[in-house]
Amino acid sequence: MVGYKELSERDYEGIVAEIQKAKQALSSDREEQVALTYERVEFGLTMLGATGVEDQLQDGVEQTLNRLREAGIKVNNVN
Repeated sequence: MVGYKELSERDYEGIVAEIQKAKQALSSDREEQVALTYERVEFGLTMLGATGVEDQLQDGVEQTLNRLREAGIKVNNVN
């Protein structure tokens, strides 16, 4: 997925500080803290587009493509 979110300079600086704090955590759940911080940052993005490769060996690919189509998202098949 490719997306964006407009941020003020203040918001951006807060996000950078939050990520740095999570990365410097001394607790054993540092990786979880970093992941949760990125998850909060990525929330509310406006989707611009998505790209991917259909892997016919992977479970659920056909269902996922159908759900995207049902949601009104254009899915191109390139062979």
